[in-house]
Amino acid sequence: MNYLMLSAVVLFIPLQDVLKKPFTVRFDGKGVYLFNAIISLVALIFFVVTSGGFEWNTAYLPYSIGFAVSYMAANIFTLLCLTCGTMSLTALVNKYSLLIPTFYGMLLGEDISAFLIAGIVLLAVSLFLINKPQEGGKISVKWLIFVALAFVGNGMCTVTQKMCQQAFGDTYSNEFMMVALGLSFAASLALGLATSRRDTLTHLKRAVIPAGACGILNGAVNLFVMILNGVFNASMMFPLISAGGIIIVYFLSKWLYKEQLTRLQTVGLLVGIASVVLLNL
Repeated sequence: MNYLMLSAVVLFIPLQDVLKKPFTVRFDGKGVYLFNAIISLVALIFFVVTSGGFEWNTAYLPYSIGFAVSYMAANIFTLLCLTCGTMSLTALVNKYSLLIPTFYGMLLGEDISAFLIAGIVLLAVSLFLINKPQEGGKISVKWLIFVALAFVGNGMCTVTQKMCQQAFGDTYSNEFMMVALGLSFAASLALGLATSRRDTLTHLKRAVIPAGACGILNGAVNLFVMILNGVFNASMMFPLISAGGIIIVYFLSKWLYKEQLTRLQTVGLLVGIASVVLLNL
């Protein structure tokens, strides 16, 4: 059963990108706020159903606000990345966001390992290869801006969680997430209604199924990882989840959306997978 849950986590993470891609391409990035509002709402419902209750404490509100902003940035800019770039490279760079909580840990005095140094070196090589100009593999400036913002949002989600855990332990972990997701839903809905206007109903109709499915998958991933943390060694589980997700996205993007990478970008992707594995160790 544990291995089944681990396999589900490896599969469910890339499936979220697969569900997002058609919507972003169809509407050219419009409606992303409403898409994120639905993801946030479904993930919130998932947390409410699976949690043991709710205890309010205003002290964790700043952390919830920080997480909500980071969560919105991660989701919305990833959606925008998919309008102008490949799923596989977007997934790879998003995985590099774990550097942000790693550097945060270093500021707190955590040790610098040989794995970290090797991972950063390979990361630099990977970024050079996937961005090296080559016919058919040009990367747009717009994608670079969106993926950089998604990178920061993803990384800050983990940093905010760490900060809250350092302040309260696991006492308010469910409440912290529920308030954050509620804020993300409210803010995304308000932005969506303000920007979509006459297309609001169209965007909602098209987004409700893929975004709802993304919310369910997101909630399941969080629940399964929480369960598996007490079963598997982190040095085995997280490299497998990260590398497995990138590989699955690569093949799904080629099969479903006919996305093509140049030879150098493919080599960069493979080097990037090795980098992600080392950074997770």
